[in-house]
Amino acid sequence: MGEMRQELKRTQAALASALEAGATLASERGLVLAQLASVQALLASARMAAGVAEAAKAAAVLDTQAVRSELERTHAELAKVLAASAALAAASVATHAAEVAEMAESALKRPRGAEPAPEPVVAAAAPTEVELLAMPWQNVAVVLCANAARAGAEVLAELTVRVVVTRAAGQEDADAAVAAGILPALAAVMHAHKANASVQYQACSALRKITAGSDAQRYARRQAASDAGALLRIVAVMHSQPNAAVQAEACGALCNITAGIGAERDMRAQAAAEAGALNRVVAVLAAPWASAAGQEQACGALINICAGADALGPARKQAAMEAGALSLCEALCKNSTNENVRKQAGFAYRNLSGKACV
Repeated sequence: MGEMRQELKRTQAALASALEAGATLASERGLVLAQLASVQALLASARMAAGVAEAAKAAAVLDTQAVRSELERTHAELAKVLAASAALAAASVATHAAEVAEMAESALKRPRGAEPAPEPVVAAAAPTEVELLAMPWQNVAVVLCANAARAGAEVLAELTVRVVVTRAAGQEDADAAVAAGILPALAAVMHAHKANASVQYQACSALRKITAGSDAQRYARRQAASDAGALLRIVAVMHSQPNAAVQAEACGALCNITAGIGAERDMRAQAAAEAGALNRVVAVLAAPWASAAGQEQACGALINICAGADALGPARKQAAMEAGALSLCEALCKNSTNENVRKQAGFAYRNLSGKACV
C-alpha cells in the first residue's frame, strides 16, 4: 500500500511536470505564432515599401527624362540665340569699324582746323497721285493718318482722299478699303481738316461710295462706317460747311449709312439722330442755296433716319416734324422743278405723316 502511494505521488509529480512542460510549450508556441505574425506583417510592409520605391523610381525616371528633354531643348534654343547674337554683334562691329575707318580717312584728308559741313536734311517726298493709285490700301490708310496728324497737309490729304474716291468705286475695292482701315482714317482726316471744304467734300464722297451698292457686304460696310465715327464727322461737316456741293455729298453719305434693314440699321438711324443729323438735313431742305441733288439726298436721309420699327422710331419722326421737316417736304413735293426731288419729298412726307402728298 505504501509503495502504491509513493508510486502515485511520483506519477502525480510526473503529470504535474508534464502539464507544466505542456503549458510552457503552449506559451512558447503562442509566442512563436505571434512572432510569425509579426514577421509576416513586416514582410508585407517591406513588399509594400518595395512597390512604392519602384513606383517612385519609375516616376523619378520619367521626371528625369522630361527634365532632360526640356533641358536639351532649352540648350538648343539658347545656342540659336547665341549664334544669332554673335552674328549681329559681328555685323555691328564690322559696320562700326568701317564707319570709324571712313571717319579717320576723312579726318586725315581734311585740312587742319576745318570742320565738316552738316549734312542737309532731306524731307521725305510726298507720294504722287500715280503712286497713291498703285499703293496697297493699307499704305493709303497710313498716308491718310499721317496727314491727319500733321498741320498744313491739306493738299496731300485732299489728293489722297480723292484717290480713295477713285479707287473705291467697285464693291470689291470698297471691301478691301474697309478691311485696310480706310474708314477710321477718313474720319481722322475729316476731324483734322474741318475748315477745308475740298477735303470735306472728297471725304464725304468717299464715304458715300464705300457705303453704296447692292451687294451682300453693303450692310457690313455701312456698320463699319458708323463704328468708325463717320456719322459724327458728317454732321460736323454739315454744320461747318454751308457749301451746296459738300452738303449734297454729306446727305448722300448719311442716306447710305442709315439705309438697310434690321436692328443694326435702326441703331445707325438712332445714332445719326443723336448726332444731330435731323436738324442738319432739315436745314438743307430749307436752304435757298441747296442744290437739287442735295435736296434729293436730304429727303433720302430723312426717310432712312425716321424709318424703323424700333421703340425710338416714333420719337425720331416726331423730332423731324418738330424741326419743320413735314412742311418742307410738302412744299418740295408740290413746288420743286426737279422730278427726283418731288418724288423723294413725297416719299418723305408719306413716311412722316402716313398719308400721300397731294
